[in-house]
Amino acid sequence: MNPHNLQTRRRYADTAYTPSNSIEAYIMDSHRPTRQIRRGQEEEDAATLKLGAFNNVTALTVSEAKVILEQLQKDKKDATLNEIQQKTQDYVSLFSRFRTSEIVQAVDRVVRHPGNPYEPYEAAQLATLCCEEAEEAKYLIPSLAGKVEDEVLQQLLDELSSLRRV
Repeated sequence: MNPHNLQTRRRYADTAYTPSNSIEAYIMDSHRPTRQIRRGQEEEDAATLKLGAFNNVTALTVSEAKVILEQLQKDKKDATLNEIQQKTQDYVSLFSRFRTSEIVQAVDRVVRHPGNPYEPYEAAQLATLCCEEAEEAKYLIPSLAGKVEDEVLQQLLDELSSLRRV
């Protein structure tokens, strides 16, 4: 065995590795967990409706966000948008499935009907994703599995689909 290698190994084993340049430091830092869960706190998981700080918040659909942003822009005296506002407006305009505020309100009444078993997050996801089949909806929104029969969910999806064509 080469004594130089043994000495080198001992020297490096006793010292902590510090990156020699900023790229190495960035790579090391990017692989560390950015958020630690405190003892006693549950990890967030949308599949089981564990939404953390957002548990008691009403979720918006992309279409609802579009209507709200358009109304805020109309009410604003200065109609210019900053870069983030413009990107958000572009996003909701592109991905909004329902175009008018009347249709958005009708969709809201359908998905948030008191007789529906859906949580606010699930209702918002159903209206945003506009799935064609119940199986697809249950795959994309895992918390729906076991909550509602496929036929009942399919009726809701068909109703949303008909509103989208208006």
